[in-house]
This record gives sequence, structure tokens and C-alpha cells, in this order.
Amino acid sequence: MKVLIVEDDPLHRSYLHEAVCAALPECETVIEAESGTAGENSPATTVRPMWLWICR
Repeated sequence: MKVLIVEDDPLHRSYLHEAVCAALPECETVIEAESGTAGENSPATTVRPMWLWICR
């Protein structure tokens, strides 16, 4: 499984990365993006993703 994390705050992005890896040990790749545009252009979006939305 691949996970794409899109978060503008580096601290929150790092926390989410650690939380995803801890909660989903079967996750082989976690890709981070600092904006929606960067997320759209990420290699992770070339395959239909399974999305996890976290709103704050």
C-alpha cells in the first residue's frame, strides 16, 4: 500500500508520517507533499489511491 500525506506544516506532516507507519505496518511507501499542487504532481497519484482524509 502507498500513502500520500499532503500537509503544509512540516511538524504535522512528520507526525502523520509516523502515525501512518505505526498504524499501517503493511504500508510500503509513505510520500509527503507540502501542498495540494505538489500532491497532485506526486508519483503516488499515478495509481488510483486509497485516500485518508484528516481535517483539523
